[in-house]
Amino acid sequence: MSTTAPAMVAEPGVRFGLAHLLLVVALLVTGAAGLTTSLAFVVVAGAAAAGSVGLGLAWAAGVGVSAWALFTGFAEHSAGLLTFSDLDLLRLAMLVGCAAALSVPRGRLVA
Repeated sequence: MSTTAPAMVAEPGVRFGLAHLLLVVALLVTGAAGLTTSLAFVVVAGAAAAGSVGLGLAWAAGVGVSAWALFTGFAEHSAGLLTFSDLDLLRLAMLVGCAAALSVPRGRLVA
């Protein structure tokens, strides 16, 4: 008797990596499209939320922090410069909140 292994994308680590791929693609597309920084932020927040669906709260918070670092370092500033001004910290809170809003605290998403 054979059992079917769960889909690879059901693993939180794989989903975490895919969320980061989504963030990078979102930033590349917003940059190529010439969107304003405000619109790029909205797209990145949506990508962070979408990438966090089915992840636990800690994983989703990690996606939010990564979204902030990528956005702040490459869309808001240049060459990966991270700053911690009041506005940057507000963006951090917003991105972590967006990512955590759609997370599933119980762990794995059943595929």
